Amino acid sequence: MRFTLSACSGFLLLASIAVPGAGAQQLESAKVQQATVAAKLLSSDRRTVIQAVNEAATVPAKERGPALRGALISALEKEGRLIRARERGEASPLREFDHELPLILLDLIIELRDPAAIPAISQMVSTGVEAYRALVDFGRQALVEVLELVQQSGSVNASTLNGGLETLRMMLEQWGPQAFTAEETELIRSIAARYLGKLPAGTFPSDGVTPGIPLFGAMGLAMVLGDAELREIVGTLATDKEALRARGITGLMWQDVIQREAARLLGGGAPMPIY
Repeated sequence: MRFTLSACSGFLLLASIAVPGAGAQQLESAKVQQATVAAKLLSSDRRTVIQAVNEAATVPAKERGPALRGALISALEKEGRLIRARERGEASPLREFDHELPLILLDLIIELRDPAAIPAISQMVSTGVEAYRALVDFGRQALVEVLELVQQSGSVNASTLNGGLETLRMMLEQWGPQAFTAEETELIRSIAARYLGKLPAGTFPSDGVTPGIPLFGAMGLAMVLGDAELREIVGTLATDKEALRARGITGLMWQDVIQREAARLLGGGAPMPIY
């Protein structure tokens, strides 16, 4: 089964098409309908949640009331917890439609532009640039959440950490260094240095590949910070395979990919997300 927004899109649209500008009775009916969809979003039955997401998608973002907005955020938080559980091997593998559900929920929540969604969105940075950009657009109110995320190397996976590092890098690029206090800048520098270095054994799976994932975000962050010491480390990674092996990156193809990216950054290339 493939989950798409078009699957159930007619249901709520037909029910709500007359709501804008209608009388109090119709507005109350719309609230009841949204409350019904909100309850479905919180269901333990996955197909019910999928139906509810399709129904919620037919309601314009500006017309989604508190109950529906809150339920969408709660549903995404639940998806984030499920993703983390799967990463730890504590939940069943993804089915095909499971890949799309959190992404469509994320899109619906980004449309809300609701600061209450920042924690839920931050847990989805492993999905790519849409989450990064949403957090950057929230401004400084998202900074604390992202800083907290990237300091959790023992409890979140490599892709999530890399997404957090990419988000910090985009914050620096788009807000400018003047947007950060001296203490924040030093903290961000120390975070970049940590992920450029050799992490404690057991931080990531010892598969020869995973430890290299946060290096992409860390190298881009280092270059945007413009710190000479961090740049020197990137230079070492670009030329010294032993330095990569010391960091648990033993896959030869992955070593080549990392070294090419490091050389590109040192040559003046702009940092680019890997997702």
